Amino acid sequence: MVRKEVIAQVGMLDEEYFMYAEDIDWAYRIKQAGWQIWFDPEVTTLHKKKQSGRSNANRDRRIKTQTMFITYNKLFYTKHYEKKYPWIVTFFVYRAFDLQVCMLKVFGI
Repeated sequence: MVRKEVIAQVGMLDEEYFMYAEDIDWAYRIKQAGWQIWFDPEVTTLHKKKQSGRSNANRDRRIKTQTMFITYNKLFYTKHYEKKYPWIVTFFVYRAFDLQVCMLKVFGI
């Protein structure tokens, strides 16, 4: 649940994200705007993590969805951290993302 005042101030979920990290991006923007993120520890939710494809038996689907996961985490870094760190840090962060994608394509890891 999100207050309509929050949405009016920070906007909706960013449509640049197809899947993965859109919720993190939204929560980050909400927090940056000065709002608090609350949770109720009494409420439980079942989230079958990685079920959309990253743990799928089909190798191609696993690779594609893991690549998307990496891509959208890289987008999050670009939007929110790239300008906060020296260029050399960002250079190595991006190389780490790129290395993960390469390893996926070569080894299917």
